[in-house]
Amino acid sequence: MTPYIVPVVCSRTRSSCSTPALLFFSFQYDNPPLGAWLLQPLTYLNPQAALAGFLLASLIAVGAAAWLLRRQITHDPRRLLIAVLAFASLPAAMTFAYGQWDGFLTLAAAGAYVASVVTGNS
Repeated sequence: MTPYIVPVVCSRTRSSCSTPALLFFSFQYDNPPLGAWLLQPLTYLNPQAALAGFLLASLIAVGAAAWLLRRQITHDPRRLLIAVLAFASLPAAMTFAYGQWDGFLTLAAAGAYVASVVTGNS
């Protein structure tokens, strides 16, 4: 059963649902067009390999965000504590558990923050 057919089958008959997350959430989330287009190459892989590749890329994005923020974080120990708690929080764990875009959004936010600090617009 393809991933695009599963939500339709689950919405009609709950007993034939093979995705556990769909049992708990009654809505289907569709990616924005650009996100869906970027994810097209992952559809050629099996679901486990696609999720592993996406999570690896997301983990690299979070690591790159931490690397970008390294100078701003190390000036004050309280900032370091806040950063560790933010990256080790339940929402961060759910990002990896459900394969969400938040790791990439963290990289974008970190890049914007560092760019504003470098140009003096903070």
